[in-house]
Parts: sequence; structure tokens; C-alpha cells
Amino acid sequence: MEALSEGDLRIRAPQAAVRRLLAAAWGINAFLLVINLALAAGWRPRIHTIAVQLNMDNEVCVAAWYSSFLLMLVGAAAALQLIVRGRGGEMPRASRIGWLMVAGLALFLSADEVSVIHETIGGSFATHVGGTLFGMRVVWTEVMAPFILGAALFLALFLWRELRGTPGARALVWVALGCWLGAVAMESATYLLRGMPIIGVFEPAVEETLENVGTTLLLTGFLQHALSRGKVKAVPA
Repeated sequence: MEALSEGDLRIRAPQAAVRRLLAAAWGINAFLLVINLALAAGWRPRIHTIAVQLNMDNEVCVAAWYSSFLLMLVGAAAALQLIVRGRGGEMPRASRIGWLMVAGLALFLSADEVSVIHETIGGSFATHVGGTLFGMRVVWTEVMAPFILGAALFLALFLWRELRGTPGARALVWVALGCWLGAVAMESATYLLRGMPIIGVFEPAVEETLENVGTTLLLTGFLQHALSRGKVKAVPA
């Protein structure tokens, strides 16, 4: 048997498995949205645990774990780019570092979903610095604005360059970043929106759904890009 060189690495990915993964993600996104809109509208299931575990506004529950898991998949998909292109030496050093940073960012966000890192930082700022700035109430999004804007700018510039060979994947990534930034904007306006009779009630469900939709689009784009490189071969199941 002829030994494979590093540049000969091939990964076989059953088309049906990839489709099922993405279909499951979209199905769960829709399910959680419907459940959370119903909860916001006043539905109360007889089993209270259901309401607690599926409430996306709750940071410690199954719904939060799902969001964390989606982000882990995005991190894995970013690492996949290194596997399919990096081993043969065809990926520039800057690209390797960039994809590692994307994977690391996804894993950090995954951890944040279930460990309330951003809320803790916001709470510490309010405790030790003050809860207002120029007379306005400060929430965690303002405190972490430099990180959020820096990460968004990095993702936009890096992925625009890296995905130039797959326009469809690049378009998905841009929509994904728009969803994420939209969710952050809604979080920033929480104290204004929640004072409104209808919008405020449904704001958490819409905000969290935007995050999940953005993550799913990012995952779809990364997988599409990896499959287009030729070293991840989509085969019938």
C-alpha cells in the first residue's frame, strides 16, 4: 500500500450526514423560537422544568447548552480548514493563524454561553467602577464594546479574504455577522425595549434566535468552504 503524504490527506464526509446536521440545527432553532415566543406570550407548561430548561433568556439551561454546542461546531469547522489545507503546506502562515483565531474565538463564545463570562464582567464593572457612564446606565455590551467591535472587524476582514473562492459561503458569513451584531444591538437596547408593551416581552426570544441563526449560518458557510476545497469529499451515505 502506498503511503500517503501530508498533502494527500482526504476526509470523506457523507452528504446525508452533513445535510442532517444542518437540518437538525435549523429544526432546533425553529423549535426554540416557537417555544420561547409561546412562553413570552404567557404559555406555562404543566411541567415547570420544561419552561426553565427551554427558556433562552436563562443562562444556565439546555437551551444555553445548545447555543454553546453550536459554537463548538463552528470552532471545529474552523479547525477543519487547517486540516484540509494546512497539512500540505498550501495554506499561508497568516491564514493558519487566522483560522486558529477564529476557532479560538468560537470556543471562547461557546464557554461564555454557559459560564456567564460577559455578565460577570459587566457586574464587576458596575460594582467597582459604577453602573452609569455620562448619566446613562451601562450594560455589559458597552463594557465589552472594544472586544465585540474588534472581533467583528477581524471576522469580517479575514473571512472576506479567505472565502473569496466560495462566494456562497462568504455571503452566508456576512449574513451571520449581521445576525450577531443585531443580537448585540438588541441586548444594548434591552432596557429601552423591555419597557415597551409588546416588543419588550418578545425581545429575548428574538435576540437569542438571532444569535443561533447567525451561528448556524456561520457553520454552514465554513462547511461549504471546506467541501469546496476538494480535500473534504462529500460522498453518498
